[in-house]
Amino acid sequence: MSRNRKSVIQILCGTAIIIFSTILIYWPALHGEFVMDDALLVTHNPIVKSADGLYRFWCTTEPTDYWPLTNSTFWLEWRLWGMNSAGYHVTNLVLHIASVLLLWAILRKLSIPGAWLAALLFAVHPVNVESIAWIAQRKNALAMLFFLLSIFAYLQIDCSPALAASEPGPRKSLIRLFVSRKLHWYCFSWLAFILAMLSKGSVAVLPLVLLLIAWWQRQAITRWDIIRTAPFFLSAMLLIAVNLWFQTHGSGEIYRPAGFAERLAGAGAVIWFYLFKAVLPTNLIFVYPQWNIQIEKFYWWLPLIAVAALTGMLVWQRNHSWGKPLLFAWAFFCVALLPVMGFVDVSYMQYSLVADHYQYLALIAVMTLAAAFWSRWYQRAHQTLRWVAISAAAFVAGMFGYLAWQQSRTFGSCIELYQTTIDKNSRCWVAYNNLGVKLQQQGNIQEAINDFRQAIVIKPVYASAYNNLASALIDAGQPSEAIEPLEQALQLKPDYMEAGINLGMAQIKTGHSQDAVDTLRQVVQQHSNSAEAHANLGIALKKVGQVSEAIQQYEQVLTLSSDSTTLFAARFNLAIALVEIGRTQEAIDNYQLLIAQKPSYAQSYYSLAVVYSQLGQTAEVSAAAQRALELARSQGNTILVQQIENWLMSH
Repeated sequence: MSRNRKSVIQILCGTAIIIFSTILIYWPALHGEFVMDDALLVTHNPIVKSADGLYRFWCTTEPTDYWPLTNSTFWLEWRLWGMNSAGYHVTNLVLHIASVLLLWAILRKLSIPGAWLAALLFAVHPVNVESIAWIAQRKNALAMLFFLLSIFAYLQIDCSPALAASEPGPRKSLIRLFVSRKLHWYCFSWLAFILAMLSKGSVAVLPLVLLLIAWWQRQAITRWDIIRTAPFFLSAMLLIAVNLWFQTHGSGEIYRPAGFAERLAGAGAVIWFYLFKAVLPTNLIFVYPQWNIQIEKFYWWLPLIAVAALTGMLVWQRNHSWGKPLLFAWAFFCVALLPVMGFVDVSYMQYSLVADHYQYLALIAVMTLAAAFWSRWYQRAHQTLRWVAISAAAFVAGMFGYLAWQQSRTFGSCIELYQTTIDKNSRCWVAYNNLGVKLQQQGNIQEAINDFRQAIVIKPVYASAYNNLASALIDAGQPSEAIEPLEQALQLKPDYMEAGINLGMAQIKTGHSQDAVDTLRQVVQQHSNSAEAHANLGIALKKVGQVSEAIQQYEQVLTLSSDSTTLFAARFNLAIALVEIGRTQEAIDNYQLLIAQKPSYAQSYYSLAVVYSQLGQTAEVSAAAQRALELARSQGNTILVQQIENWLMSH
């Protein structure tokens, strides 16, 4: 067998093992539910559901973050999968596998020993489960793919030590690049980096990584390296500024009121936390306990001192055979963590300063270093010890895979994920709140109420928990008890649309319909583009007899909404209101539109029959009523069947 053919077979076998292992590990999560931020980014995101969503993601300031490429994938997939979470999970998994294979190719290009093992360990590492099994972390998976594509393309430019020694100077080298066949690789690398930044801003560290790679290859960073990476640095700074503006504009919420000293001390602890989890990935938690950093206590500064000491020692010993790979891996690890050390706040940090998905990029360094040292051990070992080395690698990969599989299983169910989080972090108020939402959806109202109350006990200023508690109380038939928590939610967050709507509905249920109109008018004033706000105001107006104004609100819904369910409900309410004020022909037109939209909805036919009856159109009454009766019987709706039969007998 020729050497080339053997190499191809090895690559194919290695690829197959990586793909099979990764799919096996993530299989339990492929049918997992939407969790936490998935609602904000996908299922309850009006821009994702909007026909002009792509334009709004790329060209407006409506999104909370400027990651239009990630959001564009959600927009496209919503049209493919809708509320079927499996499609989104499969996409994340495919992106992860592609990144792993690309990592393997890059490590081979850099002649780093143990490249395949490094890729395998990265593929099956338990810490990465959160980045892949959590749909909202599409930004992580997509940004990683383009990050690695950028490095791979950059390495196609000849950066060998020999070329560096013969380069005539930065200007001539730049000319050489532009007239060479390598220019397209450089442009592709730059474009891939921009796409990575448009997926998630934390990959802004790539220019520093490129300089680290240049040092790894040539033992030095030349002026030419700086010139060549300058466009990457400029692009990073521009897009970082855009991201920071998006995260802060229009929001006065402070996620983490910490001074620079506290952030600096925390940064040292963050580095060691992630290194520990990379080496020993046990007791992983979806939301870790929040740290209470006390800068007046000396021990909080010890991690930072240790980081500085280790960095200094590695720089001093960089020319030793073991010093160079250790320094390279350590520098890559620390640089990759820079965006998540806590110097810049992101919304997730209100729950915890650390998270598994924050070290998706940094983990590459640890796995690569471990695989490289294993490779050296294997190469220097005798025949018997080589089997020991192979067994050790297989054991570590297998253990990582098993732990990742277990972690993946927790993402298969929202309730299991949140309950597991609470078991490990009993002060996790967001987990209590989210668990309560899921229990309420399943009809376990009292359990949901208990969880919402617990979330409020832990965090008394948690507006969402007050609103959700009230919603559960309304479902439990206790609307009067819901009013107080709703008022508390609005006191904490005056423009809280959902709480305002729930308060209006609670006031209607308790007989205070005029108060409901006043409440919902204020909601509409604050959220004039919300179809939901207009729809509920219409309901309240009709309740107090202001039918004409209610019709105006329903018509506003038809103008504003693109959601089929919302449109159907608004048109149905509009038709009923039109009948009440004698605009029967318009009502008939709307009922016919409803039937065209949803031919199997028996109530539309029944309501249409009632209108025809008022007009004395006997033939139309009979046809509509009989069709309504057929549908109600086929659907097992005995209550509606009885209602229609009684009406037919009386007419």
